[in-house]
Amino acid sequence: VTPGTPLPNQAFSISATIPGATTATLTYKINFGVDQTVAMTNIGGDVWSADVPGQAAGDLVRYRIDSDVAMAPFDGDTINYLGVVVSPTDVVDNTLPVFHWFVDPAEFQNLIENLRFTNTKIEAVVAYGDQVIDNATVRIRGNFSRNFDKLGFKFEMPDGYLLDMTPLAATPVDEFGIVSDFADATFTSAQIAWEVWNAETDSQTSSFFTRVEQNGDFYGVYRFQELYDGTWRDANGHGDDQFFQAEGGWETSNGWDQKEPDEEDFTDIDAARDILTAPSSPSKTAWLYENANVPAMINHMAISALMRHGDQSSQNFYAAKDGETGRWEHVEWDLDLAWRDAYEIRGSGTPFTTVEAVENSFMDSIWEVQEFRDMYWRRLETLVETEAIFAYGTKVTLETFVAYMDWFGKLIPAQVVANEGQFSLLATALLADRQWRIDYSNQTVELS
Repeated sequence: VTPGTPLPNQAFSISATIPGATTATLTYKINFGVDQTVAMTNIGGDVWSADVPGQAAGDLVRYRIDSDVAMAPFDGDTINYLGVVVSPTDVVDNTLPVFHWFVDPAEFQNLIENLRFTNTKIEAVVAYGDQVIDNATVRIRGNFSRNFDKLGFKFEMPDGYLLDMTPLAATPVDEFGIVSDFADATFTSAQIAWEVWNAETDSQTSSFFTRVEQNGDFYGVYRFQELYDGTWRDANGHGDDQFFQAEGGWETSNGWDQKEPDEEDFTDIDAARDILTAPSSPSKTAWLYENANVPAMINHMAISALMRHGDQSSQNFYAAKDGETGRWEHVEWDLDLAWRDAYEIRGSGTPFTTVEAVENSFMDSIWEVQEFRDMYWRRLETLVETEAIFAYGTKVTLETFVAYMDWFGKLIPAQVVANEGQFSLLATALLADRQWRIDYSNQTVELS
């Protein structure tokens, strides 16, 4: 495509080298319009070219090339078109990476109005940088967050294609989410939480803010969330593990969505559940010593307490059984409600100094063993004393303050994370014990 990113209303050419061709045709469509066909011209040797008229800012132009000897995309490919996005004009003074997605407006409206509480997928086209990937799918993601005005979405690439957002993302991805964090009044809790988890565990999960454009118009500021797909599991040492997402978790039968292996088999996790939900006993303790990844669980519990990640009783975590050692552990997930007291999550009023406030059977079972409790307190002490290292290298000491927000007429406390003043958006100690009144109807902010 010349130029590589067409400007608004600027005609551009699409060329292809097709050895042995005697005729070639360009088929293109604008957004979700009808196909239009143009005969391509041989401009020398094996090179064929055709022009496309200029289009509006932010428009998606998809195209395919057919000749008497070859086609692109090729026959049997999982995409139907290649593509280019006309340079948008609404992205002004923007410092965030820009992610585009395109959907048929009528299909999308039906999705959010009538299919919001299902996992129905609709076709989408995603674009980042010079990449345009056709025939992706998108669905609404989340549980309770499906009730929010600002929804989150999950994208899956067609087979054989990865969206490359490196170096922001650790690796190219075949599925990912964009998260609204609408339950978090600061919209920053999850991002900070993920950076702490990445700094204090062996796993690395990509999370960063992005400007999202839908069908060429600004859609919102979202957080890119890497998902625990096969690419992530292989990169983080879980490629050969049994890997389950909690959907009820240890507290219920049939409380899991198995991610690995593909053939569903809940024999091992059901057996583990029977032990973990049983009363404390010498045999249960012996099982934990033999079958739990105790260091990983202690680390998970201590970090959870540090950031008050209480929303993981029956969901918002994964369970993994190591393919070599056979030991079970938890893997963190869904951190948008971190950095707040347990009572804000569970209504119990239980102080969040230990993971008893979470009410999760695996963590409670670890807590039953005195030696493991001692390990927990030692690990928590090192977390508090040790500076965290964020993704871009900044070392910070984490402290928390209480700020008060006038949230649509209701005064609520919010945990604010201070880290040596590195993040001015969090206001650090300036908000300690003060009232930060946000009046959304009049679009004013007042600190008193």
